[in-house]
Amino acid sequence: MTKLASQSLYARVLAYLGVITTAILTWVALKPWSTKVNLAVDALPMSRSQEMPLVSEQMWFDFLIAHLGMLAAMLLPAWVVWVIWRHREKGRATLTWPLIWVALALCVTWIPSMIRNGLTEASGSEMGDEPWLAEFWIASSLMLLLILSVPFMAWLYGRARIVDRYVVRNFLGPFALAFGGFTAIWIISDMANNGSDFTEAKVSIAGIARYYGTQLPSLSLLMLPITLLLALLFALSKMSKANELVSLLSAGMSSTRVLMPLIVIGLYATFISFVFSFHWAPRADGAQRALKEEIIEQAQSKKKSKRSRDRFRAEDQAYINRVDNRQWYVGGFPEFYSRKNKIENVVVADFDEEDRLTKVIIADRIYWDYTQDLWIFYEGRVFEYDEEERMVSQTTFPQKHLEFDWRERPWDLITAGINPEHLGVPQLNAFIRSHTYYPEAKLAPFKTFLHHRIALPFGCLTAVLIGAPLGIVYSRRGILGGVASALGIFFAILFLTNLFMALGRSGSMPPFVAAWAANFLFGGIGAYLLWCRARNREVPSPKSLFGSLKRALFPAKPAATSAN
Repeated sequence: MTKLASQSLYARVLAYLGVITTAILTWVALKPWSTKVNLAVDALPMSRSQEMPLVSEQMWFDFLIAHLGMLAAMLLPAWVVWVIWRHREKGRATLTWPLIWVALALCVTWIPSMIRNGLTEASGSEMGDEPWLAEFWIASSLMLLLILSVPFMAWLYGRARIVDRYVVRNFLGPFALAFGGFTAIWIISDMANNGSDFTEAKVSIAGIARYYGTQLPSLSLLMLPITLLLALLFALSKMSKANELVSLLSAGMSSTRVLMPLIVIGLYATFISFVFSFHWAPRADGAQRALKEEIIEQAQSKKKSKRSRDRFRAEDQAYINRVDNRQWYVGGFPEFYSRKNKIENVVVADFDEEDRLTKVIIADRIYWDYTQDLWIFYEGRVFEYDEEERMVSQTTFPQKHLEFDWRERPWDLITAGINPEHLGVPQLNAFIRSHTYYPEAKLAPFKTFLHHRIALPFGCLTAVLIGAPLGIVYSRRGILGGVASALGIFFAILFLTNLFMALGRSGSMPPFVAAWAANFLFGGIGAYLLWCRARNREVPSPKSLFGSLKRALFPAKPAATSAN
């Protein structure tokens, strides 16, 4: 009783310390933040004076959310100690409640800020692109469900049978080692390319962790299928060698029931991959180089006036407005386009109805003010031409800017050379909706990647369906054969996926078929192997399996009989 009472006392003391520490840190940060808010409001131009109250409210909202997150972090140790004391006789339930606390803290502190920051981009206002608010809310809801799913899976594990928990524990160890090993190899190889830049700039450990942490969604998409397959084969092979699977099957459990926890893990991995593939992983891929430059500049304490090619989303872009007879050349379109991060090195040529050059504008930077629907040009020159295309005047504007109410938008300038591989489902949908006048061949890569973003996560489930039946073996020779067969099928999946995607991007195959063909083909093979194992039938070898598939797709012609 004394020990239990001391645990309750420790929880209360930790809670008081957390509240007091948060209050002190909030009070210390209050005055500097107030100064920062006043400077941000004063920096707004008079044309945006109506936005001053909104900017102030948003910044104070960020301050409140950040310190609520700090309070949640400070109270977490007290919560853990209290849960251990409260559930002292329910050892399995102790993990669920701390995870619920962490998940709720993330939902309160991170999700509102993420939504508010993403709404501007999703509304299409600053870029002038097609709004994708519905897709943005879907992406935010998926991320919310992903955060809440972690304590749910912990609760599900605590409610599972002893056999199911044993199978899961045998799987999680190899999975953590495989995922950690592949991640370490990827980080080491990336550090070989970028490590010298980080070292020269003296980037902190926190900056490097931020850089690689933002790549976690795209890295998970790449690593999850192969790590699931390897961990599953290792766990089942180990249980087969110890005759544990034979004992479970002899006790009356079907092979499908034994594998059910692993199938649930495959479904959960598919859900995680779908959340990342929908929006966050492509976004991280597209912003990787720009984020690296931003972290290096922050470490060097330099302003954003430094120019770097790596920070551009697109370079050397050309755009032709045939309606208004105007041609654009953009030297660099920034990855994070905003009022502070403008389009750079721009040349605009105006033509008359007879395609004669009338005006050329060269500017160092331009920005489209969506609040006034105006293009603003900074620091450049204007050349005027007569009817014979001879220059008649030249005007410079080094200290002032020019404004034009043209119909072009930043989205029009960037989409000419945009890479669909770096777009998520919301951006791909918006691009296809706003470019219906494009020929089908030009839209084929975007439609193919749209379907691919949805089909890619199901590779995790396919890997489990293939690896699970091949991992249940009853001899050493069978173990080696099952591992070799599973790895061979997995690399066949990669080859055919890349082949079908190339055909889809070129327009030689319908986008839906190109994205889903490999999943349907090998998912069907995995379901067939699982059915064979559930019926205690011999699992066919890859050679006989592909032979049967070949005979089904390309039946042999019957031999011609000679007439008597």
